[in-house]
Amino acid sequence: MKKFSTFKTVKDTTPTSDFDARLLIEYIKSDRLKDECDAIRAAPDKDTRSELKARLPAVTASGVFSKRSASALVEHSGILVADLDLEDNPQFENSCQLTQIVEILRADKHTHFLFVSPSGGLKIGVKIDATCAATHKAAFSTVRDYFAHLGLKTDAACSDVSRLCFLSHDTEAHYNPKSATIATVTKEAPSALPFWSPKSSTTANEGLTPGDDFNVKTDPAEMLRSAGWTTRNGSHWTRPGKESGVSGTLGVTADKQFWCWSSSAAPLEANKSYNPFALFATLYHSGDYALAATRLAEDGFGESSVQDVSPEVARSIEALVKREIEKEANSWQAIDDEIQDAKASIAEIADAPDDDFLNALDKLAASTDANINAMKRRAQDAVFILPEIAMIGDCTILNAGPNTGKTLLTLWLLSKRDRAKTKHLRIYYINADDSFNGGIEKMEILRGEGITTLIPNQNGFDSNDLSKIIKAAIKADACGKMVIILDTLKKFVSTMDKNDARIFNIMVRTFTQAGGTLIALAHTNKNKSADGKSIAEGVGDFQSDFDCAYTIERAVEITGESGDRKIAFENTKLRGPNAMKAVFQYDASEKKSWHRRFQSVKRIDAETAEREEIEALEAAQRIEDTAIIDYILGELDDGAKSHSALARNNLDRITGSVAEREKVLDRYSGKLWGKSKGQTSGWNYHKFERKVGNLVEFI
Repeated sequence: MKKFSTFKTVKDTTPTSDFDARLLIEYIKSDRLKDECDAIRAAPDKDTRSELKARLPAVTASGVFSKRSASALVEHSGILVADLDLEDNPQFENSCQLTQIVEILRADKHTHFLFVSPSGGLKIGVKIDATCAATHKAAFSTVRDYFAHLGLKTDAACSDVSRLCFLSHDTEAHYNPKSATIATVTKEAPSALPFWSPKSSTTANEGLTPGDDFNVKTDPAEMLRSAGWTTRNGSHWTRPGKESGVSGTLGVTADKQFWCWSSSAAPLEANKSYNPFALFATLYHSGDYALAATRLAEDGFGESSVQDVSPEVARSIEALVKREIEKEANSWQAIDDEIQDAKASIAEIADAPDDDFLNALDKLAASTDANINAMKRRAQDAVFILPEIAMIGDCTILNAGPNTGKTLLTLWLLSKRDRAKTKHLRIYYINADDSFNGGIEKMEILRGEGITTLIPNQNGFDSNDLSKIIKAAIKADACGKMVIILDTLKKFVSTMDKNDARIFNIMVRTFTQAGGTLIALAHTNKNKSADGKSIAEGVGDFQSDFDCAYTIERAVEITGESGDRKIAFENTKLRGPNAMKAVFQYDASEKKSWHRRFQSVKRIDAETAEREEIEALEAAQRIEDTAIIDYILGELDDGAKSHSALARNNLDRITGSVAEREKVLDRYSGKLWGKSKGQTSGWNYHKFERKVGNLVEFI
């Protein structure tokens, strides 16, 4: 059995001994690292987990090394460990789903060993037909695609043959010595690219490269920590294997630039500067910049060149983006330049004949016969794709907090659309925010609803293809037949980045202006506004640039044992015939399947919803006022009392302030007690009376 090297901690670069797969699993099933792993899994944040993990022993499971570097590989073990992180596979956070996935993987003939990582993700060892660093990279692509078909995302850093695997604790760790090898698949150029894929071009790619994009968006500190470097102040760093001393500096020579001083910090070289992309390529891809760029592009970094698509399509989006960016850049001119430009413009207009100026302005008019006719041809009736919520030809955003039911209600509303008026539409639901099992369940429900589901990394679809698909739709004049639902928005654009938001919104606006319909499901912040309302997540551009925006809230309801949950769509951007408020109800009981919840959804009419909300608010207020109500009724048992006696006396015996008691007296007058004018024009309060025969009772 082939072996692999072991290291005391991530800081060590020289191996201490050799392991094989059987011994590895025996070690992990023992209790040797139980306390350490329990502490890591209970850590409050990622930084703390990373710090604790750095103390664990580790192995280079892909082979025996003379030192921890891809160039120091002595013999490949024929094993690759696929690292499935929690961040990349959020379905692991659900214990039931994690159990199901583990069972599937344990039964898979290709699983050589399997265990829970120190952080709670999964490590899957598989046999590969690799013998060196280069063939290891090729094998990684095949392994990554293999697990992608199971809805699992593998950490791209596993393509590095010298990648460290931390030892863990898992009493249920699995080992199959007779597992099958995953044969490396050599990818050939496809005979026919997807219709949205860019065609080859002889023009140099002028778009933002994956490396440049990565440099802008990435903090190199995390990569350094993962590689075993330590720091006390963020600027001065100590290499793995040393307890103190400055082995490198970050952000001193230039922003985000790491300068390595040490000659003992392999794979980094001494007296060399590394930007984030160079660090990524060196630490995770053995210095192969081309492979590193390819992996980053697969993860969504970089932008396509304008020349990758036909000129007419490029003009529809990239030209708008370029113009907007230039406009913003120009707005930051030096004040002297702005003054000079203004003077020149004023002088030019002053010298021009009035008619020339007015004629030039007339050319911008939209009210020409030709333009009106063109707009009429494009105009559509006010047809809703989500009844009363989202119209055809609009871009609509639905903001909601977790466990609100935004996906459930959106898909239910789609199923209630007017089929006759929307039969010409192709509806594409892009589910990029769901578990593997959840995705299957939703596809089964939607199969008979005329809705096509697209899932990233399934059947060749990638969420990064969205802009390419929209460009191709514009070119093919197909937008008017398309409805795109994005679930959720942050999987397609950085909602916190104003520049990304602006570019994305221009693309969406171009799509809807060409007749397309887009609905984006988005998140709200954890914190609410001063009046208790939810706040949309990210920059405000989505709320201002989209045609219609709704916030989805839990409706006020009387607390009870029922599993029914009421949800209200609140229109936060008035537009046309869209409903200002729509309330729905569904069974949210814990034991109900998603399918059962879908079947239980029903719309509550406005009058009923308003009445129930008033009743719920009154019931909640009645509970809050209970102590003061009981006090007042007790005082009235002795007979009528004045306002002053009830509100201002007995301050030491009554809960609540004078103002609160006065509100309660007024709130329940005519309901729980009566009131009448006294001799001094003040108010007196009394219990209600009723006659029973010749007797008078107070109630």
